[in-house]
Amino acid sequence: MQIIDEIVGKNILDKLCRIEDFYAPEDFVMFDIETTGLSAERAFIYLIGINHYKDGEWHITLYFNDDGISESEILENFMDFIKSKKVLAHFNGDNFDIPFVSKRIDILNMKSSAAIANNFHLLESVDLLKIVRPYKNSLGLPNIRQKTVERYLGINRIDMYDGGQMIGVYLNYLSLFKSLDRYDLDPERYRDLVRREDIEQKIEDQKSLFIQHNRDDMEGMFHLTSILAVRALSRGENESIKCSFEEVSGRLNLIMNAHLKYRLPVHIDSPFKGASLLAEDYDAYLRIPVQMDTLRYYYGGTKKSFSEKSGFFIKQPKESVTAEYKEAPKDKESYLLLDDQFLGNEELIQKYFKGMMYHMLYWK
Repeated sequence: MQIIDEIVGKNILDKLCRIEDFYAPEDFVMFDIETTGLSAERAFIYLIGINHYKDGEWHITLYFNDDGISESEILENFMDFIKSKKVLAHFNGDNFDIPFVSKRIDILNMKSSAAIANNFHLLESVDLLKIVRPYKNSLGLPNIRQKTVERYLGINRIDMYDGGQMIGVYLNYLSLFKSLDRYDLDPERYRDLVRREDIEQKIEDQKSLFIQHNRDDMEGMFHLTSILAVRALSRGENESIKCSFEEVSGRLNLIMNAHLKYRLPVHIDSPFKGASLLAEDYDAYLRIPVQMDTLRYYYGGTKKSFSEKSGFFIKQPKESVTAEYKEAPKDKESYLLLDDQFLGNEELIQKYFKGMMYHMLYWK
């Protein structure tokens, strides 16, 4: 087994949301695996990458099955490492990585004298794929594959190989690695055909390909945590909201400027029933059309019992914030009266903003 460790540069981390805003960094670890196939019964794990926080810095650490027979060792080291953590983050790990690792542990423990502990149950599982799925449409994602989400988040790296092709690269590496043993046993036979130094160079060339591939995947996972800030925005989490009005081409809009709790390192431009949201960094701007009208407040939902009100109105989110004004009692859409009772009530403004964020971002 070989362990490869790298400290993540601040030039990368400064562009991202702060993981420590959501989880204690000492408790948080991200992971990804590379395997020789999709079936845990017929394939094995040749690399486990982890992102973790140590001594005030974020690290990318790779456990590498360098000789083709170190799977038990890398799993033991990985399981020993995560048992002191509380949160395990991954991308589609609930469906693939965790079941695959668990199955490999069972097989190795059964086939050999290994006694590898499965410590997944000790940690909270955070599947970033599941978190991003509800925002697929509002973020304009054609799909929710990892590379697609990374591109949305501004990562435009181009891999020479995909994960499936990396299997062949690793198996070729193993073949070359094992050929060194044959070379050393009978150097006279091979010396005239190839130099040992040339084999070693080819081994390093192959190794650098899949090591860099997984290392880049692990760096990408830091970027993927930005979806935590999108989730926080969809829940309407903010520090404060200021309201103002703007008039554009004779149309009046209410502007809610929310100062966010967490940095949003992506640009969000989302429409919803005439309203629009622009969000980035620490600010979100919710623009809501204002209409002057005469609408009715219906008592008990009956046609005959109502009161009329003339004034400025804005559409309510699906769960109404305050009194519902409508044109007809069975109308699905309702409006709220834009008066001092609403504009002067911070609790109502927060409730309205949270309701709109949910319906502008968390929809299918």
